[in-house]
Amino acid sequence: MCIFCDEIKNPKLAKQLLGEEFQYEDRVLYSDDYVLALAGYGPQVFPYVLVLTKRHINSFAKTSNIERAHVLDCLKWLVKCRIFSSSKLCIFEHGGASISGSSSIDHFHLHVIDNSIGFFNSIDWKNDQVIYKITEKNMFEDYKNYLMIGIYENDCIEAKINMTNIKEPQYFRKKLALLLNSEQWDWKTGMNSNYISDLIALINKR
Repeated sequence: MCIFCDEIKNPKLAKQLLGEEFQYEDRVLYSDDYVLALAGYGPQVFPYVLVLTKRHINSFAKTSNIERAHVLDCLKWLVKCRIFSSSKLCIFEHGGASISGSSSIDHFHLHVIDNSIGFFNSIDWKNDQVIYKITEKNMFEDYKNYLMIGIYENDCIEAKINMTNIKEPQYFRKKLALLLNSEQWDWKTGMNSNYISDLIALINKR
């Protein structure tokens, strides 16, 4: 069972997740044949978006060239929407199987926030990281488990990748909370009830 696969098949399941007071039919911001973008749940920052493939795979490293092209198109669309304050997006991912990794959902998804927060620069794994440029035709090796954080700009992602198999659950959320001097990191408890409605309304105004 995969909650993302279920929501891809039936986007209206978002209302079950968010409650009857949620005024929209779903939380889909962008959709094409290969990917979609969802308003994030349990965010620490605004805006916060998830980008995922419609095909069930467990990491960005498993995307095909065409899927990767559509992921980049989706990120380009998010920039053009001007919902983020800068033209650079910070994206991060817990890649690999959730059983032995730090992700709680075994379906590839990128977390997207504004780069102006400074999250990318705050992460430095020193000798445990490699720097890689991700494009439609260029992808890093398919490691079993990894952490990845990057900056999207001009159809390309400049990424830092850690392959040391950090198993700490919600690793990036905890690091982001530390950067923001906040104790709210758990997506189950850190939800602003108006967040998704506000984000969808902002998108609809563009």
